[in-house]
Amino acid sequence: RETDTFDTFIDSSWYFARFCELDNSKPINKDEANYWLPVDQYIGGVEHAILHLLYSRFFTRALNITGHLEIKEPFDGMFTQGMVCHETYSNEKGDWIEPKFVRKEDNKQDAHHKDTGEKIKIGPSEKMSKSKKNIVDPDDIIKLYGADTARWFVLSDSPPDRDIFWTEAGIESSNKFINKIWRTILEYKEIVEQKGIKNTSEQVQFMKIIHKGIKDITFNLETMSFNKAIANIYSLIGELSKSETKEKINGETASKILKHLIVLLSPFIPHLAEESWVHAGFDGLACKQSWPQFDQSFTENESAKIIVQINGKKRGELSLSIIAEEKEAVEVAKNNNKIKNDLAGKEIKKIIYVKGRILNFVV
Repeated sequence: RETDTFDTFIDSSWYFARFCELDNSKPINKDEANYWLPVDQYIGGVEHAILHLLYSRFFTRALNITGHLEIKEPFDGMFTQGMVCHETYSNEKGDWIEPKFVRKEDNKQDAHHKDTGEKIKIGPSEKMSKSKKNIVDPDDIIKLYGADTARWFVLSDSPPDRDIFWTEAGIESSNKFINKIWRTILEYKEIVEQKGIKNTSEQVQFMKIIHKGIKDITFNLETMSFNKAIANIYSLIGELSKSETKEKINGETASKILKHLIVLLSPFIPHLAEESWVHAGFDGLACKQSWPQFDQSFTENESAKIIVQINGKKRGELSLSIIAEEKEAVEVAKNNNKIKNDLAGKEIKKIIYVKGRILNFVV
């Protein structure tokens, strides 16, 4: 007799309650479910928002009515991730062709089959699917570039809630930058080992670089803006790899920066981070280190370019601390000769201020 008669959605609609405690005597341990549920963050594709989310909410309501759960809603938050897309390829017969069999010509508009030489039609970029064969085998990417490169590209290409478009150029670019990160780490390891004495008064400027990185990367990770966090790393590596920085930084400062940098990299490129951690001579594993905390004293004086507007039109710029309050920004603006003249004889009805970005006078 066939016993597998339930649809798979029946199991997946309440597994989060089961996983709170795998008690063999009953399907749900109510005490553990009360402790762990509701789930803090639900992450899934847009198709889950329609089907699985609906079924899970229905089951949770039912389990509440039957006394198995005290909650009525299973999830506190939901995040809908984008899809991975790739160009589609087909031959003259209309058969779909996998990307690994396609050779693009130098003009990027023509393509041919690598084995047969037949002409290939390049179609639009669509969600990767087995039916259209526009898929890339992760094993091939890992063998050629490593898992960290694939991970970096997926995170950096676009916000996680939008589709990403897989390209060979994007992968190669990611790989080049990861190699630059590795070179920077090797260079800083050499600086740490140097015995020469360098100007200690300049070291504060270098600590500001890493603490600004910690602050920005932490904020963007916590808000799931992974592509922005990677943009912060691009900026951080750019500053650290400058010749002037490497020439003036001393061993003690370089060691502190190196330690923070590797931990910051760990969520994005864990394999290289662990290799770097060992190579730098630190104990244990990078992934087991506490997340670095930024020192406010190294970031509070950070300046920003504030755009000053009158009725939404740009009238000037101010250089202020990134944490400057509205009162300070308004006072500085009113003491600026050009802005003072533009405001002369006008009644200010409203002030719109966004820290570190915009000061708009509505007159």
